[in-house]
Amino acid sequence: MRRFVSIGMLACLWCVTFAGCNGTGLYKVVGEVTLDGQPVKEGDITFSSDDPHIAPEAGKIVNGHYEIMAKPGVKKVDIRAARLSPTVKNAFGTPMSQNIIPVRYNTATELTADVQASDKNRFDFVLTGGSAK
Repeated sequence: MRRFVSIGMLACLWCVTFAGCNGTGLYKVVGEVTLDGQPVKEGDITFSSDDPHIAPEAGKIVNGHYEIMAKPGVKKVDIRAARLSPTVKNAFGTPMSQNIIPVRYNTATELTADVQASDKNRFDFVLTGGSAK
């Protein structure tokens, strides 16, 4: 019995060390997001699978950088960011939030990423056509 436990522990150690396994099935995904040549200061990024049984993985964009953990596979990428609009106000005259990322990068996203079962997943997104600079 002891021998089987030892073999099992060695197999797990080999998997973690050499095969890239991390025990969670999630892998680090990092990258930069720019809009019209400038880093997106604050926003959200979501990686979604076409498989409805796989939950989306999401994270924050801070100063143009994001880092999330995601399952391997081809993902649709949704990027959103907003800022207070100086011209759009609510009924009380308070500025309202306005999305600055074009819909082709979120609601109707054209972006994809193929997350691999490794820790070498870097996806930079260079967006254009923002509503605010």
